[in-house]
Amino acid sequence: MWLLEGCSIVFQPIFQLSQQRIIGYEALLRGPKKPEWIIEQAVQHDLILQLDQAIHKMAIQKMEKQDQLLFLNCHPRTLSSLNFDLYKNISQKIVFEITENEYIAPAVLSTFLMEAKKRGFHVALDDFGAGYHCLSMLTYCDFDFIKLDKRLIQNLSNGFIRKLVHLLVNSEAVIIGEGIESPEDLEQCLKLNVPYGQGFYLSEPIPFI
Repeated sequence: MWLLEGCSIVFQPIFQLSQQRIIGYEALLRGPKKPEWIIEQAVQHDLILQLDQAIHKMAIQKMEKQDQLLFLNCHPRTLSSLNFDLYKNISQKIVFEITENEYIAPAVLSTFLMEAKKRGFHVALDDFGAGYHCLSMLTYCDFDFIKLDKRLIQNLSNGFIRKLVHLLVNSEAVIIGEGIESPEDLEQCLKLNVPYGQGFYLSEPIPFI
């Protein structure tokens, strides 16, 4: 695919924070162009489904010998067309990350969640606190993981944000803090019992061979 020329996949480790144990990896695109530009071009040329699935295929091939969870980002426009059969042999290991960078119709998201879970996949809400839906989305969707946007994690000294995170930690979903980039970020997450996290302070993205 021409948009992926010169690109590769790296993997951001996701840690169980209290024990510093890796439980999964998020697949990230790296290359001569910024991922945001590549995604924008794919949307403009109606190639976003092909782009997502090509990236997913690259990530799965590099991670096939790993036992941990593999978090794969999904653009909102691909949810109604994603071919689950491409992942069926490793469904228990796959976590589809739904990004909030664009409005998602409730019916589309609910149908995707129901179908994914029926087939044995996990689903995560990415960048919670930074997108279009936030709390309203949680009223009609049952996510396995909620990934807190780094702007929440890096402002846990704010009383309102602390209360919000405390509420989420005590929900049924598993919480992952994104953007842990300092000892203070990690300390605040541990104090609030955020169980999992990722960020440069814990580990930079790494390749697999």
